[in-house]
Amino acid sequence: MRRSGLIVLLTLIAALGLALLLSVHVLARGIQGAESFVQAAASPAFGTVWAINALVMLAFALFIAQAGRAASRVLLTVLSALLIGGLLLLIISPERAGSAYTALLTGPLSRLNRWASWIDDAIGLTLVALAITLVFKAKLFSLGAEGQIFLGALASGLVALFVQGLPAALHLSLAVGAGALVGTLWGLIPGVLRAYLGANELVATLMLNPIAALFYGLILERIRLPQSGAMASALFPESALLPRLIPAT
Repeated sequence: MRRSGLIVLLTLIAALGLALLLSVHVLARGIQGAESFVQAAASPAFGTVWAINALVMLAFALFIAQAGRAASRVLLTVLSALLIGGLLLLIISPERAGSAYTALLTGPLSRLNRWASWIDDAIGLTLVALAITLVFKAKLFSLGAEGQIFLGALASGLVALFVQGLPAALHLSLAVGAGALVGTLWGLIPGVLRAYLGANELVATLMLNPIAALFYGLILERIRLPQSGAMASALFPESALLPRLIPAT
């Protein structure tokens, strides 16, 4: 109970701090000539704006806290990261802190292609998280998702590039299946090491990541797009590409 209470308390403190930063930013944007957070904080309206923001943030924090200790930890982590980042911006460049946070919070939502970009990233991270839950379900730990991503992506890319003459549905399914299979086999290595040699799975998975990354880089160097300045493979054929759901992305 004490630990839960501490989490809630820290969450509320982070919420109040974030409300403070938001209030100063609102005033800095709304008051003519207010070019820095310091000027905005000296405004007579600061107290009212901060109180409104604080009530909103507190209500949100308390609502999430009621959902359970795990949700409180997630909220505390997010709010603390935003608060610490805001404080660092205030120290480094007070006059730019407002615009920086505006870009951070609204930039990903300002254009359709940016929506598509973060949705794309979120899908990949979610699938990786679901895969790792199998390890946690077995009451083990794994830091090897990075290596599995590298080698799974490499396997999918090789199938997409070098397996030709297949219908689109079969080609795409084969590429995805190859990635899943190779990622699974790579994840079995630390499991075998633990089961038969008693190796610590955290150390094993962590040490396998750079091996996978180096192997990925070596192979990609051989199939990279000619005259490309970026580390990218040759273009996939249309039969190995997912349908485009959002135009211009």
